[in-house]
Amino acid sequence: MATACVVVPAFWEARQQPGDWRILARRRHESLPHAGLYFFPIRWAFNITWSENPDAERTINSYVEPKGRWVP
Repeated sequence: MATACVVVPAFWEARQQPGDWRILARRRHESLPHAGLYFFPIRWAFNITWSENPDAERTINSYVEPKGRWVP
């Protein structure tokens, strides 16, 4: 398993309304293989986790409102 923390400054500058992190979450979920995404309130930073297990559940969670698990 591997994890990286990512910040996309251009997205933060363009999208700072409550819930806008979900736009970025949906884009990452649809375009990148991952085991999990976890979003934070500072600049919509997120951790992306990969797993060697192809059957791993792909989850999206957030410390940003709305908090908790999100299903796109």
